[in-house]
Amino acid sequence: MPAFLEDIASFRGDGGRNESGQSLEEFLEAYRHEDYDCPSVTADILVFGMKQEGKPMPENLKLLMVKRRNHPCIHSWALPGGFVEIREDAAAAAARELLEETGLCGIPMEQIGCYANYDRDPRWRLVTISFLALLEPGIHEIAAGDDAADAVWMDVRLEKESVRTDSERQSTDYRLTLRNEERGIRLGARIEIAENRTGYLKGRTVTIRENDGIAFDHPKFIAEAVLLLLDRAEERE
Repeated sequence: MPAFLEDIASFRGDGGRNESGQSLEEFLEAYRHEDYDCPSVTADILVFGMKQEGKPMPENLKLLMVKRRNHPCIHSWALPGGFVEIREDAAAAAARELLEETGLCGIPMEQIGCYANYDRDPRWRLVTISFLALLEPGIHEIAAGDDAADAVWMDVRLEKESVRTDSERQSTDYRLTLRNEERGIRLGARIEIAENRTGYLKGRTVTIRENDGIAFDHPKFIAEAVLLLLDRAEERE
């Protein structure tokens, strides 16, 4: 098959041949990606409504959520997002999916995470790249579309419940609550985050212990994003 990219000059290495005697062109001509059981990639977006003047962590932090129109997790609330197309950057996919599902466009975003457990989705092996966006609350209109049956802002609470430590690890339990009082929506989850107490690497693991109404493993995304915002708020003080 022809090379996936038109310009392959930067992939030539020293111009040598491999152990089968192939040049780069010959290797690419014989290469079949169908021979490898590769995962698909999706991009999900955490759009928080928060004031960015002064201390950027108001008590009424909000998060944009969409109601899924189709399986899996039909009618559950999820983060906006979807599949990355074959010739599309992940950031471009995130922007496209955000527009298609909520009507928001031109929103600055930052890549903040990657989620890759093999059992995340029953359709296929999926790897999700997460993006963070911040908006001033109340000034952007949203309109559900594409795979989203509905789109709403929800109040976000992440409360620390307990901490357990030993000589090597610290585990913290958090209670996540998402609410939209006007619509009568209340979602929740309990998340455990464990980290190394010593060394340069945190070795962080995030486990969902309970989940009520939030699609897939999105409670992980939300909890880690809120903690990231808290860390950045402390840095700005």
